[in-house]
Amino acid sequence: MHAAYVSEYGATPVVGEIPTPEPGAGQVLLRMRAAGMNPMDGTLASGAWRPAPATFPMVLGADGASVVEGAGEGQGDSPAATSCSDSC
Repeated sequence: MHAAYVSEYGATPVVGEIPTPEPGAGQVLLRMRAAGMNPMDGTLASGAWRPAPATFPMVLGADGASVVEGAGEGQGDSPAATSCSDSC
């Protein structure tokens, strides 16, 4: 998938290809149609705020518009989702 991401805390954000994740049980996979970066993205990418253990690459762009691309087992027909992944 094409994304803006950092490979570690403090790294310069880059735009490029990273592996597309598979949704797990109770999760959905969102295809972002538009995304925006805000100050929270910079704070998370720098490591200044670490609300949960991070996984890398860390995809940035917490504000966006998306469509459901796939759903894991146990996910209903009308999922509610956030693009903030495991960093929020």
